[in-house]
Amino acid sequence: VDKGGSQVLTVGIRNKKDTLLHYKMSFTPISGPDGATFNIDTPRWFQLEDFALQVYTLPSADATVRNIRLQVPTSGVVSGSYYLTFNVIDDDFPAPDNIYAQKDFFIVIRG
Repeated sequence: VDKGGSQVLTVGIRNKKDTLLHYKMSFTPISGPDGATFNIDTPRWFQLEDFALQVYTLPSADATVRNIRLQVPTSGVVSGSYYLTFNVIDDDFPAPDNIYAQKDFFIVIRG
C-alpha cells in the first residue's frame, strides 16, 4: 500500500461456540520497519464504524464477513513492513482470556 493510499481488507468470522458470540474486533501493532514501534490510532489506520467499541452478535454455527478499510497516513509513516495482529475479542469474558481468534499479518508500505 502506498503512503496516503487505502485498501479494503475482508475478514471472515465463524462462531464455533454453542451459544451466541458477542465480539469486538481490534488491531494490535507489533513492530514497524527495523523494529520501530508505531501507532495505528493517531491517525486512525482502520475504519469500520467504531469497531473498538462496537459489540457484534453472531449466532452459534453462523459466519459473517466484514470489510475494514485500511487508510495509510501520508506523514509520520516510514516505508517498509509493519507487523500486526487482528483480534476477535469475546465480549463475554474478561481480559486476558477473551481472545476468541487472532491472526498475524503484515502491511507493506511503499513510498
